[in-house]
Order: sequence, then C-alpha cells, then structure tokens
Amino acid sequence: MRYYPKNAVGFEFNEEVADILGPAVLELYESWENDAFDDELFEAIEEGHGVYPMRIGVLTESRGGEITGVSGFDNDTTYLFFEIDQQDDDKWAKFVQFLEENDIYITEGSWCQLG
Repeated sequence: MRYYPKNAVGFEFNEEVADILGPAVLELYESWENDAFDDELFEAIEEGHGVYPMRIGVLTESRGGEITGVSGFDNDTTYLFFEIDQQDDDKWAKFVQFLEENDIYITEGSWCQLG
C-alpha cells in the first residue's frame, strides 16, 4: 500500500451549518455516525444544492497512519470536503454563492491518504 495525494476544498460542518443546508441534511447530520463516505447525507446535499461531497469528517493525521501531510485544514475540525473538478461549474458557483451569503467560507487544502 502507498499514500496518494488528495486535494479538496471544504468547510467546517457542524449542526448549525447542516441546518443552513436544509432540514433533510440536518436530520441526517444528527444521525451521522462518523462515516467518511455517508452516501445518504451526500445525496441529500446533492438534492438540495446540486453538488456532491467527496468526504466528511476530521482529517486525523498520524505518522504511519491512514492520513498524513495535512495542509490547509485544522485538526479536530469536522469538514465537508468537495472535489471541485467533479462538480458542474454552474451548480458549484451557485453553491459557493449560497455559502458566502450564509457566512460559510471554503478552505482549500490537501493530504496524503493510504490506499
């Protein structure tokens, strides 16, 4: 196994942000069990906003662990991550505008993941 570089953008994801994203997202967030790839939650975000996340959670860095070389993202913070090149340009632009109107700001970063 080896490490693969990952690049993404994301924003802090908590109960307040889930509520802003919509009632279906909030309900799924409240029952979320720390699954990094929660398809049901991702589909609710896609239905409401037209964008599909790549990952959710905290990037816990540990030497020799699954995640190393985290840059741009804070430790101990749950993020909702997206790959911009996997999004429809128009829908992504509308989503970013929606986030900014609600004082939710995107961070860009990277990490290496064991794969």
